[in-house]
Amino acid sequence: MRRLSAGRRRTPRRPVRFGLLSLLLFALAVPLAAQVPVAATGIEIGPAVGQNLVRLQELWAQWVTAFYQGRPDMAEAATREMERIAGQLGMRQLPDLAQAMAAKAVDSARSGDPERALWALEMADRLWPGQPEIALAHSRVAAASGAPLAALRWEATGWRRLAGEPPARRMLWRAFVAWTSALLLAAAGLYLLLQFAIKGPNVYRNLQALCARRLPGGASHAVAFAALVWPLALPGGLVWWLLWISALLWVHSSLSERWVQAALWLLAGVMPVLVAQQIPHSALELSPPARAMAALQAGRLEGSLFTDLGVLRSSLPQSVGVQLLVGDLHRHLGQWEYARSVYRQLLEAHPGTVDALLSLGAFHARQEEYATATQYYERAATVDPNSAAAYYNMSLAYSEVYQFDESRQALDKARRLDSQQVAEWVRTGDRRRAVVFDGGLARVREIRSELAAVRGYATSLRLADCLPLAATLVCALLALLWERLLRRFGGGRPVSLATARPAWLEWLIGLVLPAWRAAEEGAGGRAFAGVIGPLALLMLPFASRLAVFPPAAVTVRWQGLGWASVFGIALLVAVRAWRERRRTR
Repeated sequence: MRRLSAGRRRTPRRPVRFGLLSLLLFALAVPLAAQVPVAATGIEIGPAVGQNLVRLQELWAQWVTAFYQGRPDMAEAATREMERIAGQLGMRQLPDLAQAMAAKAVDSARSGDPERALWALEMADRLWPGQPEIALAHSRVAAASGAPLAALRWEATGWRRLAGEPPARRMLWRAFVAWTSALLLAAAGLYLLLQFAIKGPNVYRNLQALCARRLPGGASHAVAFAALVWPLALPGGLVWWLLWISALLWVHSSLSERWVQAALWLLAGVMPVLVAQQIPHSALELSPPARAMAALQAGRLEGSLFTDLGVLRSSLPQSVGVQLLVGDLHRHLGQWEYARSVYRQLLEAHPGTVDALLSLGAFHARQEEYATATQYYERAATVDPNSAAAYYNMSLAYSEVYQFDESRQALDKARRLDSQQVAEWVRTGDRRRAVVFDGGLARVREIRSELAAVRGYATSLRLADCLPLAATLVCALLALLWERLLRRFGGGRPVSLATARPAWLEWLIGLVLPAWRAAEEGAGGRAFAGVIGPLALLMLPFASRLAVFPPAAVTVRWQGLGWASVFGIALLVAVRAWRERRRTR
């Protein structure tokens, strides 16, 4: 559980975050002293918070003016004031403003003014420190300034930062699974096409010979051809045809090729199930409520955060975690009256919620209503006798009304429960401020589970998800039956695939398509490796297109993947040319 103090804290404050753009736009439409209704943003906003948001908008306008005038001193003053107001609102990060600064920095660098771009990026990094988006902006500025090595270094830094964020790391993993699945399935299809290009005549010959036992020559060819291509008439015909061809090729395959085919059948059956299981996770991660919770955890102030929290409240109106999340948000914003209303409603339905009891006690202590505060702390201690915070807060309340004996007894009780934590509170906290907790953030995992159940993001295995695996098992069974049928009628005997080719053509095949030579030799492993290697390099630039990251649900392009693909293909061709040269000597 995350422990907070109304004053200083043992750990750096992870403030509650809320949306910027929607609030700023709404604040322009109402007087500064007006209260933003719940329907506008999903969360109540009082006059003081609204005024601070309008002030942020004014500061942004000042910063833009300073940027276009080329006055870093004026921009610096506006940035410092933004940071100060953010601190007043209980925030650390202003990602919307930081990304806007970074975008203007990139435009400036492309217009030939890298110096202005650099100081704009420095200020953006202060509003949103250590973020991948700012590092990627640095990469684009360096590229526009004619520094490709610095651009690649910053781009690598951006992706390293991205991989360090838990939500983005989860999305990267799912993108990797999707890309790997696409690569393996595409390689499997090309491998089967390669096998059919070489052994297709043998497959057709066996089909026609089997049909000729009952049909005349012309009819046997027509039926054999129809038997070869009939899956193409089905929806998704190419996939079904490749499975059908894999069954027909089984009898003509060597031992290593059979091992590869068996692995490909397993792959074709399991990969769709694995990808289908990832889809609900990704949908949940990119949903507005999940983005709001991720922003609250990471300390981001996002434009849609209040609206997203409103969606969360409407999706889970009875959730203890969501109500605590909203109450904690109001408390961090300094809107204690709104927080008290939320906590009271929660206690009416769930009277044993310790976090709400402690927060209400802290509210009354701020109002110097110490008797009422003590009652809430005693209720919290009754519900959770091991709560050191309840007894510690009780000691503070007793001390304020000069009941020093009771205060000392409560403090001793808190120390017996958790002496190390109490010592930390005494050392770093304000002795006049009670200890409260972010109970909503502590229940994020619970909220996500509730959200997945309510909004249909369940990941349980369905019967339809097992159909690909069933299809591949049927395909394997057909392969065994086809082999037995051909053996019974004397078909399926291996035919030599060796082909006399000119030396220049042999060299070209070894350079461009060594998998062809491996397939002719019956080396299934080498043939598949010869297919998947170049295909992986060709598909590498598309890897980042599968990665969509919260909070903004944007797709980040890693331009370095394109260069890596080109370099890898060039290196592969060079190595193959060297090997062919050695082989022909």
